[in-house]
Amino acid sequence: MLLACLNIALIAASPDPNAAFPDVPSFTDHATHTADELANILIRKREAFTAVSLVYQSLPQDVPGNPDGSYWRRSVSANEDGFFISHNCHGHDELPWQSDPNSKSLLVTPGQATLMENLNRTVAQFDPGSDVVDYSLRTEVFFEVLAWWPFDDIPAPRNDSHSRSLREMLKKQQYRLLPEIDHVRSTPCYVFAVNDVFTLWCDCEQPGRILRSEIANPKTRSIHTRIEMMDFKDFGQGIWLPTGFQIIRFDSNAHTTELRQRRLFDHTFLVSDVKVNEEVKHSEFSLTYPPGTVMERKAEAGVEYEVMEPGQSDHFRSIVNWCRIGSNQSRTESSGQWRQHILVLAISFLVGCAFTYSIHRKKRLHGCSQG
Repeated sequence: MLLACLNIALIAASPDPNAAFPDVPSFTDHATHTADELANILIRKREAFTAVSLVYQSLPQDVPGNPDGSYWRRSVSANEDGFFISHNCHGHDELPWQSDPNSKSLLVTPGQATLMENLNRTVAQFDPGSDVVDYSLRTEVFFEVLAWWPFDDIPAPRNDSHSRSLREMLKKQQYRLLPEIDHVRSTPCYVFAVNDVFTLWCDCEQPGRILRSEIANPKTRSIHTRIEMMDFKDFGQGIWLPTGFQIIRFDSNAHTTELRQRRLFDHTFLVSDVKVNEEVKHSEFSLTYPPGTVMERKAEAGVEYEVMEPGQSDHFRSIVNWCRIGSNQSRTESSGQWRQHILVLAISFLVGCAFTYSIHRKKRLHGCSQG
């Protein structure tokens, strides 16, 4: 979400860890909007959203311990009727995201949540208020980027007792507009301190566009998260969305000022396949089961399995393909570790499938003998 941090005291007291985005020096100017006017603009922009669907994918990075060219891809759809679906996967130079064995999909509806895991081809169902659902929604990056929370029945995540829903925060009227105009990559911006945690940099020409947001850690008087938006696009109905963003998380709980500037997470994402409001069809909120998928169901005797999509042999072939990709990884220590992990997962899965099949067979034979 387009979130923010820092009250003015925090800005003055903390060293600026913004090495990646050097700004033009601030200058004093007479704002053309009051704080209340700016808050009303931002509230209206959030209320214009009823649904959104998009894909965001990180730029490839070579990170020690990960395969070369690793990236993260997620597709997300959500609406204000309480529906949400995400497909989360990773890829790298040797493995396209479509073939990621560890990909997961989560579907949330007003009465039920369904989690599908690709590696073991299992589907499990949960209550929408379960910890699994809470964690997935609370950590969804694009809700944070948009500062938007579409659910009425599920409380918005919080930062130091403050909701991460910008609309909810602004309606409490705990905000102020700084007297100086600042710049984000040469664009003049209002600096809007929403509370003691969030600060927004709003485009002076289009105040509904938030070019930067920051979340502060009040306990250490330092920045916890910074989000920078890139290249906004007009999707009609007064809705502007970024076509890319960078999100940085700092080590804000470290013991020294210098260590608090350390970046624990620094990724740039490109946004694509954007649809808003009525363009987001209800049919998007459904799962397609790959071959070999089974449903886990709790029963008095333990866990029972129901075949959702036949094709276990196709799934076995995909496991062989994953192992082959792992064995072709570059001959480095990190890729050797990756091969070991994928082979262990594959072997574990095969053993589990054999065990599950034996139980099914015993049940089937038992039922035939009783018949």
